[in-house]
Amino acid sequence: MVFEKIYTFNTLCKFKNFSTTAEHLYISQPNVTKQIKRLEKELDTELILRTSKTFELTKAGEAFFDFTEILIKEHEQFNHRLAIIKQEKDQLRLGTTNLIGNSILPNILLEFTQEFPNLRLNLQVERSKQIVNLLVNGKIDLALLSSYINVPSKNYKQQTVFKDKLVLIVPPHHRLAHLSYCQLSDLNEEAFITKEDSASLVKYLKEQLNHPKFLNQPTINISTQTSIKHAVAKGLGIAIVSEQLIENDIKLNKLCKLEIDGYPLSRDIQMIYRSDINLPMAASLFKKHLEKISKEV
Repeated sequence: MVFEKIYTFNTLCKFKNFSTTAEHLYISQPNVTKQIKRLEKELDTELILRTSKTFELTKAGEAFFDFTEILIKEHEQFNHRLAIIKQEKDQLRLGTTNLIGNSILPNILLEFTQEFPNLRLNLQVERSKQIVNLLVNGKIDLALLSSYINVPSKNYKQQTVFKDKLVLIVPPHHRLAHLSYCQLSDLNEEAFITKEDSASLVKYLKEQLNHPKFLNQPTINISTQTSIKHAVAKGLGIAIVSEQLIENDIKLNKLCKLEIDGYPLSRDIQMIYRSDINLPMAASLFKKHLEKISKEV
């Protein structure tokens, strides 16, 4: 017994009208009639009284309607369980950098995993170049990286999903700590802490700030923004880092943040994936989730 006929009969019993049922199911009225007749033939019994001017079920029809209510509910529950089973076989293979993985992704992943609790998550947190290699070699399906990272242009799609605002940070006792803004020239004699020259953050800052003196001669190079903020808090110098990274430090008065007048600093964070193949289900769902967040921001 094809389930389509059962669902058609159930719908007809609720609307009590062949035309309305056909419109609701996006099929023709003769098709509705044909399905009901085939159903009656399979059951070898009449379900609808055709002598009445109004829609009326036979006793067998009433009993079968009650049965279809149970069957449809069970069918919906089975489809839900089947979707969960399919999810369990799939996993989200995602790669990103330390900053994004620690400061930006956790809340996004929490919301996503609450919506899809049975998807397995495989998150690789590495340096940018290593993430690109994992993507190229098929070890991950999606990467979240700064737009300043070099990615092979052929067969790869780069899609901006959110902005990463950058701010100047100083220790609470610093001469600039009481300000909301400062001039670029105020930083020329400061001990500046940054990542190595090849880092995407440094490339971005040099381009946006027009190669200032303090960036060309940094006092200290540290490999991660997290370690940089700790060094600033200890008074070893000043730095420019992601605002999301230092939210708690600001609340706890461990750091003070400023903006540089005339230089709004905000990097694009991009979602990168193969464009020449279909993404696995988990990656496709996460891609749609990020696109939804991007539209809401």
